[in-house]
Formats: sequence, structure tokens, C-alpha cells
Amino acid sequence: MDALVRRDPIRSLRLLFLVGLLVGSLSAVTQVWAQDTPLPAEATFTAILLACLVVPRMLEFRTGRLMPVGVDLLELVAAASMLVAARRLDPVIAPVFFALLFRAARRTCWAPHSPPPWPNAAPA
Repeated sequence: MDALVRRDPIRSLRLLFLVGLLVGSLSAVTQVWAQDTPLPAEATFTAILLACLVVPRMLEFRTGRLMPVGVDLLELVAAASMLVAARRLDPVIAPVFFALLFRAARRTCWAPHSPPPWPNAAPA
């Protein structure tokens, strides 16, 4: 793990946020299924969460390229749909928060030809 962090700290950070997204999504699904919501709403919430938030971020991590802007718009619609299905804000916060953190942690923090912004870092 230490070698991965030295070699590509941004990818390591994105991996951490992806794991946070998965854990937050699991807790969100657990919260929704524990509420008194009808079964179709629970299934809708789970499907939207997986299809529109988790899977695109996993693909983005796997390919190493950012998803198109249209995917971000789809995520906003998905978050609104999840809110309508869950009827509470609490389960929606964690997956959206980690999806945004994952999107923000990208390699464009510095130019590829310049050194990383911290001292004693190994060259890329």
C-alpha cells in the first residue's frame, strides 16, 4: 500500500473515497430498508444508488479517466430521485458526499510535467 501511495497519491486518495462511497452506500441502503417505506421505493432507491452513483465512479476509477459532464447531471437527477424515494435526507447525504469527493480528487491538481506540491515525493 505504501508503494501505491508513493507512486500515485491521487489514485490512492480516489481509492479511499471509492471505499467510502461503497460504505456510505451500504449504510444508506440499510437506512432506507429499515424505514417504513414501501418495497418498490426501497428497490428504486437501491437501483438508482447503484446504477447512477456507485457504478459510474467504479468505472471512472478503473479507466482512470473522468466521466463526461452528462454523468454528473445524471447523478444530480439520481440524487433527487433517491430523495423522493427515501422521503428523508439522511440516507442520501453520504453517497452524494463521497461521490463528490471522488470526483474532486483527480490528477488535475497539478500539471503532469511539474513536481508534486509536497516535499520528498517520488517522481511520477
